[in-house]
Amino acid sequence: VDEKWVVVAVSYSGNTEETVSAYREARDRSCRVFCVTTGGELGRISNAGYTQRIPEGLQPRAALPILLSVTMGLTERVLGLEPTDFGRVSENVQRNQEVWGSHIDRPETLASEIYGSVPLFLAQGHLVPVAYRAKCQFNENAKYSAFSLEMPEANHNEIEASVSYQRFAIRPVFLESSFQSERMSRRYEATRAVMSTERSMKLTIPSENRLDEMLSLTHYLDMVSLELALLHGVDPVGVDRISELKSRLAG
Repeated sequence: VDEKWVVVAVSYSGNTEETVSAYREARDRSCRVFCVTTGGELGRISNAGYTQRIPEGLQPRAALPILLSVTMGLTERVLGLEPTDFGRVSENVQRNQEVWGSHIDRPETLASEIYGSVPLFLAQGHLVPVAYRAKCQFNENAKYSAFSLEMPEANHNEIEASVSYQRFAIRPVFLESSFQSERMSRRYEATRAVMSTERSMKLTIPSENRLDEMLSLTHYLDMVSLELALLHGVDPVGVDRISELKSRLAG
């Protein structure tokens, strides 16, 4: 990593320790560094001409649409790519809500089915970050344990642990894509058969393209996490333990 590199540092608060540290390292290496933030330490030390300020007042996890559109727009300009029409993307994601309750369970229904078990999200390719986001949303919004794994890597290790899924109430949730290959579809089917659990779930939302699919599933699982928070009787906004950890580290 040197002066030929372009680095984009993204932190909603501007105080994420790892992001601030990475920014300083990239700057010291003479990289061209862009920042996306509301302010904080990152906003203070960054070059104003290379910093995109975004609105404050949100939980960082709720700022995904802003962070994504700004970061993608910046990256597309740097690379000379055709800009993404996020107005159209938003319309498609909203339209995909129409399958809730028909092609896919309504969020409150899925939350009720999951409640009392530990969801394990499995995904491949462009849906891997969606699975990780779902795990994080369940953790932060619902204060609920969840995990995510990447396919086909999970076939090399995790599949052996599936013999204990019933004992520990682990529920595999497969995020499958309309664009996955026939080979991957067969792999998912075989994985479910080997795991031999009746508690597994398959989630798919038909979409026009991969970005729409990613955001439609993200939106859906975000709503599931909020419904799960209601069932769990917790405040989805507060992050008391994260705040306590930061306080202890600062002290």
